[in-house]
Amino acid sequence: MTSDLSLLSSQDVVVVYRLIEQLCERGNDVRAWREYFLTELCRIFDAQLGISYLMNFSLDPGNVAPKTLVYIEIGSNAFWKNWLAKGDFTPNPATPFIMERFGTDFTCTHNEWFDDEHWHNSEFFRNVARPSDWDYSIYSQVGITRPGVVDGIGVARRLGGPPYTPKEVAMLRLIHQELARLWRKHDPLDAHTIPPRQREVLEGIRRGESRKTIAEKMGVSDHTVHSYEKALFDRAKVTSRMELLAMLGKLIRPVLMP
Repeated sequence: MTSDLSLLSSQDVVVVYRLIEQLCERGNDVRAWREYFLTELCRIFDAQLGISYLMNFSLDPGNVAPKTLVYIEIGSNAFWKNWLAKGDFTPNPATPFIMERFGTDFTCTHNEWFDDEHWHNSEFFRNVARPSDWDYSIYSQVGITRPGVVDGIGVARRLGGPPYTPKEVAMLRLIHQELARLWRKHDPLDAHTIPPRQREVLEGIRRGESRKTIAEKMGVSDHTVHSYEKALFDRAKVTSRMELLAMLGKLIRPVLMP
């Protein structure tokens, strides 16, 4: 990481942390923050295609799609969408290398695994990437041990664009590692396991809503909301909304799980 950071200017680092801050502000909706994230990544990295996904841990390269929890992309054309719908990622020459490192942290271009000649002579490039109008790409993954998921990012240049530079790889690595650092923070609430109705109450508390307002939005009684609040307090080992909000303030981050 230290050698990577030496490639970045102070302005690059400002861009990274400004983006992280924006994601935290938008982070209560899994799809919304990821769509915004991809839009910004495509702008920053001059990418035609942006992909964000979340998957359960699996070492089986032939059984990827069923374990996908979240998949979002922007900038794809109809050809790519039709190919993706088949659910078979194995033709991509990068897939075996990605799966070999599945669950670990990495950010790289295909040049870490094979050269440009191998890529441009591959059937996948000729039959899939080229008709999909993309070429050079950066692959990035981070493993989050609890709750046992892998978060992945991909950005790809428009066909005819230049290869990604080590500086751009370093910048995407820093972005992804900073997100991983937030997701790996200890969460006393164990938020990804909170029942859906309690989670609604939690979000209402985050917004500063009264018990009555939360009850009206949920279509339940004040007493029911009170019960959900008590369950959240017990879970977090606190006794008031103030204490709960203080705890949540230390865990500001984009929501990882749907």
